[in-house]
Amino acid sequence: MDGPGTRFVVFLSGCPLRCLYCANPDTWHMRDGKTATVDEVMAEIEKYRPFITTAGGGVTLTGGEALLQAFFTAGIFRGCKELGLHTTLDTSGFPGARASEEMLADTDLVLLDIKSCDVRTYRRLTGGDFSYGTVVCAPLPGGAKDGEAAAEYKNSVLTIMVPVQETGPELIQVVPSRSRAV
Repeated sequence: MDGPGTRFVVFLSGCPLRCLYCANPDTWHMRDGKTATVDEVMAEIEKYRPFITTAGGGVTLTGGEALLQAFFTAGIFRGCKELGLHTTLDTSGFPGARASEEMLADTDLVLLDIKSCDVRTYRRLTGGDFSYGTVVCAPLPGGAKDGEAAAEYKNSVLTIMVPVQETGPELIQVVPSRSRAV
């Protein structure tokens, strides 16, 4: 679930969280990654552009946590938009304040991994401190507010249901009724 179609996925190193169910613990530490410039990565993406475009896909930045390298992420997304490629940001939302308006303008889809809405459960699952101010808040298209332009704005919620002691109806109600199970 890295976004629609066939994806060119870039795994960025570094993550401030230590999630118990992390799928990519090898990306936690910045020192373990390969150093590359935006131009080098864009040259690699461009090699696959015909295939990506034909397959209805795009480019996904994930990790680790892509927002820890916000300037790099923004540069890749800007380059992708110049090539006409779909962009997806896969994020925990934890360092959400690093997501600039320019980066979000070049982001077609945000896959926001909501770990938990309960402070204690969040801390236990991630090792991090929960703060409502750290989550990515992407603006609605055209500056629309709340429910405006809802027909034009596609929302998807992907969540991993992890059995925890604190599970109950009050925690599950945060998922909108229009979401679908995968």
